[in-house]
Amino acid sequence: MIVPLIIAISLALGLGVSQVPEFVTHMPRALADVLESGVATGGICAVFLNWLLPERQEEIID
Repeated sequence: MIVPLIIAISLALGLGVSQVPEFVTHMPRALADVLESGVATGGICAVFLNWLLPERQEEIID
């Protein structure tokens, strides 16, 4: 059930950057050039979250 969370966060960040482009104005220019595109922001976020979050919860056996 982690996939819908990754999709929701990625879409929210992508749409957020598209709707509020002033968000990236205070970032270094190289980073702002990449993140000013909503597609790039959402894609980078999705890849990062896929790498960071586990695919499934493992049960802890005591």
